[in-house]
Amino acid sequence: MGQTISLSLPEAYLPDLRTAEVSYPVALSAIEEYTRLVDIEGDESLKAYNALKYKLEQLVGKDLTNTNFYEWWEEEGIEVLSFRISLPDPTKTKSSIDAPAIREIVRFLTSCKPEEFSSQHPFANKFLPFLDDWFHKFLALNAKSYDRRWFFRQKDSNGNWFEHSPDALVMLLTGHVT
Repeated sequence: MGQTISLSLPEAYLPDLRTAEVSYPVALSAIEEYTRLVDIEGDESLKAYNALKYKLEQLVGKDLTNTNFYEWWEEEGIEVLSFRISLPDPTKTKSSIDAPAIREIVRFLTSCKPEEFSSQHPFANKFLPFLDDWFHKFLALNAKSYDRRWFFRQKDSNGNWFEHSPDALVMLLTGHVT
């Protein structure tokens, strides 16, 4: 069916947005239903919480133990939570990902312009800014080396702040330490 994101990557290196789109309305509805129930009856025993967790785990086939269904309004909101739950986790690829693919992922993760990665697909466009976690998990599984901290400001041994350039990130991720 082709890619849903304008990234120059093989299909195996892209998130499965089609599956997420199918699961998303079910996840969203289940969380909304749980929220209404808690607002009316409460859930001190966590029986409804555990039932929601089980239902969603069965729907998406992944462990949701560390997912917070309780206070989504304090985090990214119910729609983003439902999307993150619905999006299948990345898998380990059969062969190593090459530097051009890593460069494209780094470009996506470090870009301040999400419009560069638009899609013909409205569902994909709506959630493009929230694919960062998926790509970080993908790199953790498939890059020769990976540390999420490389993508943030750091202090060098002299106490000076710096950020890795995209080229430096590619070198680190491909195992060519700079």
